[in-house]
Amino acid sequence: MRDATTRTPQGLRRLRSWLKRRAGPPRRELIAARGWPGEALVRRQAVGAAWLLAQHADRRPDFQRECLELLTAAVTAGDADPQHGALLEDRVMVAQGQRQVFGTQLTQGPDGTLVPHPVRDADSVEALRAAWGFEPLETYIEQVAASAR
Repeated sequence: MRDATTRTPQGLRRLRSWLKRRAGPPRRELIAARGWPGEALVRRQAVGAAWLLAQHADRRPDFQRECLELLTAAVTAGDADPQHGALLEDRVMVAQGQRQVFGTQLTQGPDGTLVPHPVRDADSVEALRAAWGFEPLETYIEQVAASAR
């Protein structure tokens, strides 16, 4: 599930329900105790569930930062999806009031359209996104906007 699928009220309700059923406190404790569940250890679906848990743990910023550290190590070891790491890095940066790296976190601009939260290096963000396998920023924004309609 991509982050964009949670941009609608229905998508948010489905995600909350899913997290309550499958990724509640025992999963958080498991990640804290055993580290990031990389692809060498668990099925791809479980890896995605762990990422969703971390990505949407906005009310638990310490847990989110801890997951980012663990996920970053797993990405470096080739045991996790680099895009998951990039998405979580941007999420944590924005939550801390810092500029994001990949432009994955969006907000409403003054005219009501979606715009990325400020990025660290606007001149190279497109090349960086391409290198990490993301679509161009304009395409991403259009896809998120379309899913929110």
